[in-house]
Amino acid sequence: MTNYLLLSILKLSKRTKSKKGGTDHRKVIFRFPYNQMIIIENRE
Repeated sequence: MTNYLLLSILKLSKRTKSKKGGTDHRKVIFRFPYNQMIIIENRE
């Protein structure tokens, strides 16, 4: 389960980077069924 979530997170982060040219450090927010928010910062 965790591996699947990590893979989906990586795919989403790559999508946002490709849309913004790859230099924008934007936060990707995921909402999980158990009402917890996970915020991931892309820094590359």
